[in-house]
Amino acid sequence: MAQVQKQEVRDQIIQSAKIEFHRAGYEGANMRNIASGADITVGNLYRYFESKDELYKEVISKIYILVNSTIERITKMNISMSREIDPSDVQNLKDDKEHNYIRMIVDEIVSLFSEDRIRLLILLKDERGNQTFDMKYSFVEWVHLALKRKLSTCNISMYLTYAFIEGLIRIAEDIDDDKELSDRLEAYIQFYFMRE
Repeated sequence: MAQVQKQEVRDQIIQSAKIEFHRAGYEGANMRNIASGADITVGNLYRYFESKDELYKEVISKIYILVNSTIERITKMNISMSREIDPSDVQNLKDDKEHNYIRMIVDEIVSLFSEDRIRLLILLKDERGNQTFDMKYSFVEWVHLALKRKLSTCNISMYLTYAFIEGLIRIAEDIDDDKELSDRLEAYIQFYFMRE
């Protein structure tokens, strides 16, 4: 006889898994700990999710989609802005568009962390080389392109990109208050992208 799955139990499993994947990473996460955190047995956990990988995908799916759509939107805006700048335009117009583009990046990154900080951290810290790594690579490339636009010499921009992402992770892990997190992220991102 098939057991009826309950949405409440499923939600508890996902919440417990989110905590466990954030705490231990994918490799260190343990299905027994996830089941315990959801107040169910391991056997019952496997009735809802066949594998740790399936559960992981469920935990990150919404933020994964959000990050990818954000990167795509900003990338399209970058291409559009590049085409709009006529070589005969005055330097002020170019600087204004550049400032608006960087301001949009600041707003988007702060928004992503506000949406679901823990899931975003899970994605950014995943080093396994699968679809999540592809998302992290896309995020790295997106930040790298923005930094290359800002820097006159780009021979160190990739190193700055990785340092930038590690700084985002550190800030998001150290600060619990959403308002303080938003303020700190904005100041940090502006330091990288908006200073002269």
